[in-house]
Amino acid sequence: MPQQHGTADITKALRTLWPLFAAAAAFVAAGSLQNALVAYDLARAGASSLVTGVVMSAYFAGFLIGACVAPRLAARLDLARLFMVVTFLYAPCTALFSLTGSVPSFLILQLVTGFGIACQYVVVESWLNLEADSTHRARIFGIYMFFWFLGAGGGPLFMSLHTEGHGVLFILAAGLVLVSGFLMFRVRNEVWRGAVVLPMPLRPVMTASPSGFFATLLVGVSFGAVLGLTAAYGQHKGLSASETALFCGRLYIWGRADPIYRGRPLRPAGPAAGADGLYLPSRPMRPPAACCHA
Repeated sequence: MPQQHGTADITKALRTLWPLFAAAAAFVAAGSLQNALVAYDLARAGASSLVTGVVMSAYFAGFLIGACVAPRLAARLDLARLFMVVTFLYAPCTALFSLTGSVPSFLILQLVTGFGIACQYVVVESWLNLEADSTHRARIFGIYMFFWFLGAGGGPLFMSLHTEGHGVLFILAAGLVLVSGFLMFRVRNEVWRGAVVLPMPLRPVMTASPSGFFATLLVGVSFGAVLGLTAAYGQHKGLSASETALFCGRLYIWGRADPIYRGRPLRPAGPAAGADGLYLPSRPMRPPAACCHA
């Protein structure tokens, strides 16, 4: 009976949260496609590795700012309104990539869109924590990660649809962002409770699990390098837009690409990601005392 009750609970959760999973896949696909297009266009325009790296880093700089600011914004606006606000900020900026090709404008747009998608991540993952019961939270997040990889690997595949110019694809990415906002509005109508996310200080997290903290940081850095530079690497290897799309999709989903396309710039990503499993502590992580509240 308890097992049947648990199955019924998770089935009910999946029925109410499917728009959230779809929204996550949509905005992750938009961000993945956007970064692939920006890196490929910069490489095709002859930008140096330094310039490409700086422009792609701006996306993650905005992401870091957004992750720090989002809890405060959520406390003022609530999670649903925050998602809608950043959606209508993020989508037009994504579309603006189609109207400009200058490095400074790319850098600014990367910064703003990185901020927007970070806020979306905070909303979605906080929402999952609020709505998922502790008995099936791991399963819910496992399903969320399935949709995440679906978006991350599927986004760059859109590059093969329009190879003459990428303006249409930037507009497509903006459309995916708007779709995520519509889907989250559906979730709000069904299961919205009005709770907000509280920021978690970094020091208690580091104290509770220092190896896990730094392993996660290392994996994030390696993923940022792969996400930001894979398309540029493919263009430098002489791949067409369609070939680069398949190259990026395979690498994001399976962690590898065809042997002929492998190269030293991408090899450190695998060992760095594997360090997560090696350095995570074997003992269960206890919640930091400073983060616990009634």
